[in-house]
Amino acid sequence: MRINYTVRALAFAYAAVPLGLHLATLRPSTAGWVLLALQFLVYPHLLFLRARYSAQPARAELDNLYLDAVLLGAWAAYLGFPTWITYSLVAATTLNAAVNRGAWGMAVSIACSLAGALLWGALGGFRHGPMTGDLVTALCALGALVYTAGIGYVVYLKNRRIARTRDALRASEERYRLIAEPTAPW
Repeated sequence: MRINYTVRALAFAYAAVPLGLHLATLRPSTAGWVLLALQFLVYPHLLFLRARYSAQPARAELDNLYLDAVLLGAWAAYLGFPTWITYSLVAATTLNAAVNRGAWGMAVSIACSLAGALLWGALGGFRHGPMTGDLVTALCALGALVYTAGIGYVVYLKNRRIARTRDALRASEERYRLIAEPTAPW
């Protein structure tokens, strides 16, 4: 749970930067800025508390990933589906679902992103503004690269821990087999 919190908090704080830079070009109301701050700076901490005090923290954390997908899909729509921002938001939530829930989780995550975008479209209307400035584009590309590599590294660490546990179990079984087998009298 702690690693999910750390990754989410850092990723959302980082995402606030390119999204905020892009949002500034759209000249949003004060409400837009407040929602950005709540979503990307406060929301990760609320999800941590939700999971921490849940009767099933692991399940709550997995469900939080789908909530991320819905809300980030809504952000993509609100911003007008800028290509790099939309890619970064949807790719991150889809990767999280793939790592934690497999192929079915990926499909559900994409559906959640789409639902969030459709929900925003129903409430605020759709618009299409795929372009972002050079700085936003570079920050999104860098963020997507670092995030993907970071998730890959977390998976690597988990795989190494599983391999060490497997090796220790095999060694323990071998020691037990040698002790339990009767030795030949000669």
